[in-house]
Amino acid sequence: MQAKYKNLLVLLVSVTLTLFFAELSLRVAGKLYLRRIYTPGVPAPGSTTIVCLGESSTAGMGVKMDEWWPLQLKTMLQDYYPKKRIEAVVPPHVGQNTSQQANRVDDYIRLYDPALIILMCGYNNKLAWGESHVIKFIKTDSLCMLKMKSLVWLDRFRLFKLLRYAYIRFFYRKVPYYDSKMKNLREVNYIWGGPELQVVSERENQEIDDIGRVYEEAFIKSWRYDIETIVSAAKEHGVQVLLMTYHINPDYLSSEEFISMADKMNIPLVRNDITFDALREKGTINDFLLYDHWHPNPKGYYLIAKSAFEVIRNDRLLDK
Repeated sequence: MQAKYKNLLVLLVSVTLTLFFAELSLRVAGKLYLRRIYTPGVPAPGSTTIVCLGESSTAGMGVKMDEWWPLQLKTMLQDYYPKKRIEAVVPPHVGQNTSQQANRVDDYIRLYDPALIILMCGYNNKLAWGESHVIKFIKTDSLCMLKMKSLVWLDRFRLFKLLRYAYIRFFYRKVPYYDSKMKNLREVNYIWGGPELQVVSERENQEIDDIGRVYEEAFIKSWRYDIETIVSAAKEHGVQVLLMTYHINPDYLSSEEFISMADKMNIPLVRNDITFDALREKGTINDFLLYDHWHPNPKGYYLIAKSAFEVIRNDRLLDK
């Protein structure tokens, strides 16, 4: 009997050590990989850098790169500050929720040494749960919620992410247009699980939507927590922060949430929602949106860039 328990203990220790070293190896490999994709985007020394955090509406989904609002903003600022070398950086993680951005903000500050961080983020929080801090604000009151919390907790481990990718890549074939989505995924640097390319079934999509409605207050609290974390980290390093509403805010985040956050953290706010509400009232808003009636087209991105430029100029956020 003792030999049986001894063998079981040896097996348990061996499995634990194997998992530990597998996780450690993946983290080291991930660091090296991220360094490779980060490095080309690091501005030259002496640049005045703006880091723009958001989702597909910041990464210019559906338009050319020079039509993204961060790149249009860069052009406006370069014209206004001809003696500065202005750089606008969108980190190579598309589709992040605010928790993922909060978890990486120290890395962004260290890598890019920004003078200013612009935040237009939160839209994906109810869609992408990877690393989400929402579980801090939700009680485990059902089997479904226990499952969701467990998946979010496991998502912090690289080995789990690798096994999930392998499962979806080789065994998960229930989703329409699966092959085209996987082809798209291979062609971009993308955090797996982001909503623009997420590969989930209709039932799973409905489950995510239902949770979002039931626990809406928790998502609001999580957004507040994440934005405060990002702003506090920036201020600790002497980095200015500009908060922006969306042109069309997500259903769980009202304009008042953005206003309250800007007041609490003593940071300037851009009201993109006011600009686009005026277009809606005129009946011309679709002239500034893509076919999905949400993502801006180049003209819409220009309006976002222009509003950000005016606040940066008027509040002298880059003058020091």
